Amino acid sequence: MENISKTKSNKSLIVIILIMSFVLIFLIWDRFRLSATRDEITQELIATSIARDSVKNEFNSLLETYETLETANDTLNEQLKIEKEKIREILTELEKSKAYSNKEVQKYKKELETLRGIMRGYVVQVDSLNTLNQKLIAENIKVTSEYNKIKNESKEISAINQELEGKVNKAAELRAREIRAVPLNDKNNATDKLAKFIKLKVCFIIDANKVVEPGLKTLYLRIADPSGVVLYEYESNVFNSNGKELVYSSKKRAEYNNTDLSECIYWDYKYQLKAGKYSVDVFMDSQSLGSTSFVLK
Repeated sequence: MENISKTKSNKSLIVIILIMSFVLIFLIWDRFRLSATRDEITQELIATSIARDSVKNEFNSLLETYETLETANDTLNEQLKIEKEKIREILTELEKSKAYSNKEVQKYKKELETLRGIMRGYVVQVDSLNTLNQKLIAENIKVTSEYNKIKNESKEISAINQELEGKVNKAAELRAREIRAVPLNDKNNATDKLAKFIKLKVCFIIDANKVVEPGLKTLYLRIADPSGVVLYEYESNVFNSNGKELVYSSKKRAEYNNTDLSECIYWDYKYQLKAGKYSVDVFMDSQSLGSTSFVLK
């Protein structure tokens, strides 16, 4: 009886061992299968990555080719700009793409071939335009040569005219001499005391000049305080000198008849002044006649 029980127990053990052996064999086989699948997927990803990088490089190369296409035709330049922008957008997509497949790579390859075909057409157009431009340049060189010949012949006349014009402008310049600025007190006596200063008297002689057009002229004084600030009473106190608007402190109208003209202008400033050296500039219309200074203590 014991032998029969022992025999049954051995059979059960053998069955269990067989079952475990089958399970172990299955697990080993499944592990190898998964490993092979993983290796296959890895290889596919590597191949797709290489293909993607290759397509990216080809797009960059295509963009470089577009950059070399130069033409003076604005319409064609605008079309080239549009195509270059398309390539840049695709390159941006490739940079941003993290997950990609062979299908996507093939899509980009197809777009690449399309853009290459378009580029070939532009290359032909650019070459044709450049050939035409070379012909026009040759004709332009001939015309330019003839123009330069005429231009060189006229340079001497222009130089003579400029010299004469310069002499006329120089001759038309006005100057004043003996410019004197005298601070006055309330008794019209000269003073250098700030506390007693009431007004300023500026006298000068404008030189005779036969070139200047005679007539009624406007004389201006520009008086600057020790810090260099020009003193004026109203915002409207402006005049034009050599294209610039300048403020003035005082003005006066005088008749100029191409002979020496002796004039005096008075300035009565109503605001508080400070001690120091003041500068005075004299103008007639837009021309500077000269300058002087005075000191208040």
